[in-house]
Order: sequence, then structure tokens, then C-alpha cells
Amino acid sequence: MDATPSDGNVSLRVESDITSLKISVTDTEGGIPESERGQILYPMYTTKEDGTGMGLSICLGIVENHGGTLTFDSRVGEGSVFTITFPKTSP
Repeated sequence: MDATPSDGNVSLRVESDITSLKISVTDTEGGIPESERGQILYPMYTTKEDGTGMGLSICLGIVENHGGTLTFDSRVGEGSVFTITFPKTSP
């Protein structure tokens, strides 16, 4: 939400099937340039003047520590979708 303009939208979608739980966050921020996509999940990488660059790397660490994955798709001028996928395990 921090990167989305006040007139933009952020939406959350949760899907579940027999094998996984998916949580997707979609924004209308404007997308991530191709030149930055390989770096945004690394600690200390930021494009903001007052950012720490820790938000996405912390999210990635939490997700991976719980056996999940974090992926994203982005289109410049349109926005981004970040998807967290957790495998379901049997009790």
C-alpha cells in the first residue's frame, strides 16, 4: 500500500485447493521496471528516499520459513501481483 498512489487500488485474494493455499496482493501502482525485478527481494534494496529496503526481504524470509514461496508478476504502467503460496500438509 505504501507504494500505491492515493487514487490507486490494492486488493487481496485468497484461494485454496487440495494442495495449496495462495494469497495474492494486487496493486495498481504502475509496475516494477524490468531492471529492478531481480533486486527487489534482496535486503536493503529500495527506490524510496526514506525506505529501508527490508519489507519484501522480511516477507520472503517469513514465507520461506513456513515452507512457502513468494513470486510476483509486474507490468509497467499497470501494476503488480505478489503471490504467496503455502503447501497444505496432512495432519
